[in-house]
Amino acid sequence: MPEPKQHSIFNKPFLIGFLVFLLVLIISQTITYQKFQILQEAQRHEVNERVLKLKEDLQDIFDQSFDVTQTLSFIVENYGVPNNFDSIAQLLLKNNKHIDALELVNDQGVITHVYPLKGNEVLGFNILEDSIGQDGALTTLKRKDYFTAGPISLKQGGIGFVGRRPLFDENGFTGFVATIVKLSTVVTAAQLDSKGNTHFSYQLAKINADQSEEIFYGNTKISTEEAIKVPITTSHGEMKLYLISNQSQSYSTILFFFILGLLLALVCGAFTMFLLRQPIKLNQLVQEKTGLLKESQEKYQTLIEQASDGILVFNNSGDIIDINILGAEMIGYAKHELTQKNIADIIAPDDLAKTPLRFSKITKEKPFLSERKLIRKDGSVFYGEISSKMLPDNTIQGIIRDTTERRELEQTAQNNLQKFSKAFNNSTIGMVIRDQNKRFVDANCYFLDLIGYTLEEIKGKAIQELGIFDFEATLKINPSLADFATIDKIGKLDVVFKTKSGKVLYLLASKESFDFKNEKFSLTSFVDQTEAKKASLEIRQSEAKFRELTERISDAFIAIDRHWNYTYINVRAAKILNIDPKILIGKNVWEEYPDFAKTEAYSFFHDAMKNQTYTKFEQYHPQFNSWIENKLYPSPEGVTVYFRDITKKKKADQENQKLIAIIENSPGFIGLTSLEGNSLYLNEAGKKLVGFSAEKDITETTIADFFPEEYGDDIINKHLTYLHKTGVWSMEVPFKNFKTNKIVPAEFSGFIIRDKISNEPIGIGCIAFDLTEHKRSQHEIIDLQTKMDAAIRIGKIGYWDYDIETENANWSPRLYEIYNVKPGTTITIPLLENLIHPDDVDLHRKVLKETIVENGTHSYTYRIFDNNGSIKYLHIEMETEFNEEDLPVKLRGTVVDITEQKEANNKILELQNKMDAAIRIGKIGYWDWNLENNLVEWSNEMFEIYGIPDKTSITLEEAIEFIHPDDSNVLAAVLSRKQDEDQTIPTTYKICLKDKTVKHILSFNENVYNNEGKPIKLHGTAMDITKSVLAEEALRENKEKFTKAFQTNLMGMIMLDSERKVIEANDVVYKLLGVTREGLIGNTIMESAVAVMENYDDNEREKLWEHFLKHGKVINQKFKINLKSGRKMSLSVSIESLFFNNKQNYLVNLIDDTKRREAEEALEFQNIQLKKTNSELDSFVYSASHELRAPLASVLGLINLILTEENKPGLVASLNMMEKSVKRLDDFIKDIIEYSRNKHLKVNVDTINFTNLIESSIESFWYLENMNKIKVKINVDDKIDFASDKKRISILLNNFISNAIKYHDVSKRTPTIWISIKTSKKEAIITIKDNGLGMAEEQLDKIFDMFYRISSQIMGSGIGLFIVKEVLGKLNGTIEVKSALGEGSTFTLKIPNGSDK
Repeated sequence: MPEPKQHSIFNKPFLIGFLVFLLVLIISQTITYQKFQILQEAQRHEVNERVLKLKEDLQDIFDQSFDVTQTLSFIVENYGVPNNFDSIAQLLLKNNKHIDALELVNDQGVITHVYPLKGNEVLGFNILEDSIGQDGALTTLKRKDYFTAGPISLKQGGIGFVGRRPLFDENGFTGFVATIVKLSTVVTAAQLDSKGNTHFSYQLAKINADQSEEIFYGNTKISTEEAIKVPITTSHGEMKLYLISNQSQSYSTILFFFILGLLLALVCGAFTMFLLRQPIKLNQLVQEKTGLLKESQEKYQTLIEQASDGILVFNNSGDIIDINILGAEMIGYAKHELTQKNIADIIAPDDLAKTPLRFSKITKEKPFLSERKLIRKDGSVFYGEISSKMLPDNTIQGIIRDTTERRELEQTAQNNLQKFSKAFNNSTIGMVIRDQNKRFVDANCYFLDLIGYTLEEIKGKAIQELGIFDFEATLKINPSLADFATIDKIGKLDVVFKTKSGKVLYLLASKESFDFKNEKFSLTSFVDQTEAKKASLEIRQSEAKFRELTERISDAFIAIDRHWNYTYINVRAAKILNIDPKILIGKNVWEEYPDFAKTEAYSFFHDAMKNQTYTKFEQYHPQFNSWIENKLYPSPEGVTVYFRDITKKKKADQENQKLIAIIENSPGFIGLTSLEGNSLYLNEAGKKLVGFSAEKDITETTIADFFPEEYGDDIINKHLTYLHKTGVWSMEVPFKNFKTNKIVPAEFSGFIIRDKISNEPIGIGCIAFDLTEHKRSQHEIIDLQTKMDAAIRIGKIGYWDYDIETENANWSPRLYEIYNVKPGTTITIPLLENLIHPDDVDLHRKVLKETIVENGTHSYTYRIFDNNGSIKYLHIEMETEFNEEDLPVKLRGTVVDITEQKEANNKILELQNKMDAAIRIGKIGYWDWNLENNLVEWSNEMFEIYGIPDKTSITLEEAIEFIHPDDSNVLAAVLSRKQDEDQTIPTTYKICLKDKTVKHILSFNENVYNNEGKPIKLHGTAMDITKSVLAEEALRENKEKFTKAFQTNLMGMIMLDSERKVIEANDVVYKLLGVTREGLIGNTIMESAVAVMENYDDNEREKLWEHFLKHGKVINQKFKINLKSGRKMSLSVSIESLFFNNKQNYLVNLIDDTKRREAEEALEFQNIQLKKTNSELDSFVYSASHELRAPLASVLGLINLILTEENKPGLVASLNMMEKSVKRLDDFIKDIIEYSRNKHLKVNVDTINFTNLIESSIESFWYLENMNKIKVKINVDDKIDFASDKKRISILLNNFISNAIKYHDVSKRTPTIWISIKTSKKEAIITIKDNGLGMAEEQLDKIFDMFYRISSQIMGSGIGLFIVKEVLGKLNGTIEVKSALGEGSTFTLKIPNGSDK
């Protein structure tokens, strides 16, 4: 059969080729556009570089003006106007090439000196009278500091800037020092002239006081809106530089990429069309791949379904897509239910809140492992380890492994470790660890305190070597002590030790061995029983009372304290009373059950408590419709009530009494036989009827013995057979009188008696009535009357007959009552069928037909509706009467209302189901031990409790092996109970599973005795109570810990009730507050008036409690209080909630904080003084450093001036040394200023141009020795913009570059410094490497210390790298140093990129 033609877009190659062409064209043109954007970005970058260079050049010009005026001012103020002014001016202009002229002006404003004079013929000109220059001069005089005026029209011609500094002496103002910078010089120095650089156009504008702009230079007219604006700050104000690029765009590259993209799109489109024109081959390949994929999917699905772990698949939103069968069973849902859920639905809410779902961490490369707390459908919780990995289709596959058991084992191991640590270091039991040579390895403090030795004194020694235990002498008295030295495990052993001081100790020792790192050790525990010897008698008496109490425990019990509040309710009690124990614990009995207080139980309970006497009584509870047997055991602390439900027993007794009364008082013959016909019972009327002697045993007869011998065979072979077959046999029979052998006619009815639960036949019931007197009357009347009377008399049996020919029906009065039909109503077949339940009408017709056809007696049951709508169950017995022609003429029968019996049976079945469910849910095991044949039967729950997977059978010996050695006598104790003792006393014992796990078992058992009082059977229940026992032990341990913690001497502890009244306090509180227990307990802290809080009124206290109620705790709240004694104290107060006895309480911790508070206040005062001192010191250093630099600059100027003149060689050498020393001092001062700035100034983030900073730094070190001999290699990769503090980055580069120069090694062929910088979005990595002298490894940890120098031979202040460390701290940067002597050093800096801030 050909496959149907598939319509697909892939069948249209031209369309696909065109789409591919469009796609490739779009991609290629996108790349072309990106290339265009990159070119534009490169042009913008070039403009920005030019802008920064111009700004620096302009700033440098104005800085030269400032430096020259400062130098010349220093000379004039200190030495007067020099005679060789022209020489000094020439030298200054030579070193500062951007200055055009220098002027000196007297106090009248007249220019007295000018250099050079040529081109600056302004001598004698008064600047204070000049309208153009006057403003600048007056502003300088007013500021008393350097000020630049301009651009202004110069007197000597042109436009320029005038920088002036006023001169002062002790008499006041003496004149000006001025520098002239012409605008043409500025344009040339900054290369603003377009002839020199045609790539850019410029304009310079001055910003006036009213913020307006005045353009004073431009090489061409440009649009200020499109140009880049650069503010330039000088001492007189601001200027603006406008710059725009003149370069034209080149589109040749863009056109090339456009054409190339078009050609590539055409080629790809054509190639795609070619490929798509191979449909047959491509279709076959797809089918093969599809088959392989389907086969792979089937194998994958089979693998998942047969996996031993749960496997599920979900999407990125957590919606479950698929799950294997084991995974669904693990979580308790059907697969279709889970595919409608989200993974968050099966995770416990508290686990989800703690650790939200993190789908983003799940990748395709590596599985993501997590452990989750999961919830099954039934609400139960288990822990699962989930390994998640993203599949190729971007769905997520998770593999779930149930780790609940492993987690519990880990938690148990951790708990055991903590418990061992606590146990070993406890203060009540001595513990020692000894090695395989019986020598001490370790001992806890308690044991050392007991024997009076230190650990060092006993370590490595045996007990005998210490002399604390005379082993040989003690062994003669007590041979069992040999176990102490030989046996690895000792349960309990009494030993006598002698302490170092000679004191005798009576100790109870126990020993356990363990292996650690393939060596054998033993842990021995010692309990000091010296004082316990005196209390042994009291302990035995206490144990006797305890045994007396435990022997009276019944099936269920509750405990009530002396205030009639529930303190404990066990599971069986809760089940009987149908209550939840958690709800009632702590509540009052009479308040919860006010009707119970009105019963006779109230007096029983109160009399038992009052007289402290055991009381037993039975009580009927109508609300539960049950009888309860109560046993009250009072004590001063309350009363323990042991009770059990005896409702069944009561009801059974009542029913038995009723039945026996009815049978014994019945005038008819009522008997009971076995299924074989052996007699079991006969009432008195029956014995009288057949003349059976009272002395004769009825069980020695059979049913055939009650009939004549000739009738016996029919009874056995015919009638009994019929009875077994049909369940009923009724007819007139001849009874034999045992005394006279006469025939007694009787109407006899036999019926099968069946077990109510199994419905199996268990016996034969017989009812008969004497017909002797009735034989004398007419047969029909006698027969009818006898049966009707018998039916009425025997127990609510209705009788009826129906004439087939006349269709007349006769009903007894009881029958009308049963059917709820008005007496006298004409009974017809339609009426009767209308009364029968619709579902049972066919059954009624079927049995009626069988009765007529088969000529026998039939019985069946059907239902009818009562008047109130309820259903009645009726049991029908009927037979057919035939005429002489063997034709049916009449039907007759009986009707019994068995509704109550049916309902009772249903209740019994329902109760049985509930009991089975309770046993299954509560994991209560049932067991039975037949002592006569030693057969043991266990329920499935018993096998689960004992951890046995095979649930088929178990022997007595196997069961006994599980019993813990400590409880080996538990079985003998149960068997020794007497018949008249309470058989429902619970027994608790321990068992050891095959995996060495110890469980605690609670068992209720009962002995069954024969007539001789000998136990023949033992049966009962067992329940695993390990968790309860461990919880009780943990609770007891926590209580002891809390008591010890509460009595600590480290802090005061107070417990308050909900009204903030003190209910308990430790000794520290009484000592701390100077108060007695009587003065504090029962009062609030304020009521007791033990202390008065300073500056803390009632409103403040309420605010404190509001804070506590909101946040749940108060931690280390500080208070100052005044005690009654007048003593002032500082307290640290913490408050936490504390719940016990289901009540809100509070725990208050008090710590005397007085001394610490005083110390803190003193320290705080010292810190304030220290900060003040540091601030003053920093200010002094900063100002002093600036004041020192001005004269140093003047000194350097004078040295350079002197060196220009002809001097003796010795003087020149001295001057050179002076110049280096001054430069060194100047560098040191600059370092101090930089350190001070770094410490005080905030980080100012700007974009960094590393190339400019490095070049500037290198140029500034021209004066260093051999600078021209060192090769510097620079590699800057700063394509990614980097932003940080420009000034601090410059400090870092200056220090590292100067150090690399200073510590160079000129003996090497090529002394080199390598500077490498790479920027990223995260950080900049700066590497500065040299091949200089290097450092020793021991010096690397010291180089960042203040004033530390590697060598005294090298010029330096020893503060540079200290400043580097401080600067890096400000920038959050890091530094790494590698160095070796003779090889050089490498410094690697990592500084965070602040461009996103």
